[in-house]
Amino acid sequence: MHSDTARLGLALASSQGARQSLLSQVAYLEVDYEVTWPLSVVLAAEDLARYRTCMPVLLQLHWVRHNLALASKALWLTRQGGRAAELVPPSADPTQPPLTLLTVADALLHMHHTVATLHRCMLSGALSTAWHELETALAGGEAADLDDICVLHRAYLARIEACCMLGDDSTSKVR
Repeated sequence: MHSDTARLGLALASSQGARQSLLSQVAYLEVDYEVTWPLSVVLAAEDLARYRTCMPVLLQLHWVRHNLALASKALWLTRQGGRAAELVPPSADPTQPPLTLLTVADALLHMHHTVATLHRCMLSGALSTAWHELETALAGGEAADLDDICVLHRAYLARIEACCMLGDDSTSKVR
C-alpha cells in the first residue's frame, strides 16, 4: 500500500525557455496525485485538472501578498531611519506631484490590503465555505448513492472555481 505522499507529485511544466519571474512560473506549477481505487470512482482525471487550475491562482495571490508585505516593511524601515522625506525620482509628467517614500508606502499598504482581502475571500470561499457545504450535503443524506456523491463533488469543484474567478461564467474569468 502506498502512502499519500508517495502518490503526490510536483512539477514545473513551463513550455517557454525564456527566463520568467517567479510569479509567472507559479502558473506552470503542476500538482499531480495518483488516485487509486476506490477514490478514483469519485475523483476522476477531469476533477484533478480542475483542482490544478485553481491552485496557481491561490499561490500567485499568496506570493503577491507576501512580497507586498515585504516591500511595505522595507519602506517602513526606511522611513524609521529618518529618510521619509526623500523623493523617489520625479516622473516625466509635471502635473503629477512628486512621490515621497511616505506616499509610496501608503500605496503599497493599500495594495497589500486589497490583495490580502481578495486572497482571504478566495480561501474562505474555496476552502472553508465550499468544503462545509459539501460536508453538510453528505452528512444530510443528500447522497443516496455513488452518483450523487460525484454530483456533489462536482458542485464543490464548481464553487471552488467560482471563488477563484475561474468559472464558466465569462464575466468572471481571469485566465
